[in-house]
Amino acid sequence: MCYEFDEMYWKARQADEARRKKAADDSKDKPSAPAKPAAPEVKPREPVPA
Repeated sequence: MCYEFDEMYWKARQADEARRKKAADDSKDKPSAPAKPAAPEVKPREPVPA
């Protein structure tokens, strides 16, 4: 019975390590976000005809 738990633990650890490695690889591929987001362009208001 101990052997079965060891095998289950080993498989879970392998899956966890694979998931972490994939996440690390994905984060390397993405460009980093800019430190300060660009301000949205503000259009001047047009006067409302009265």
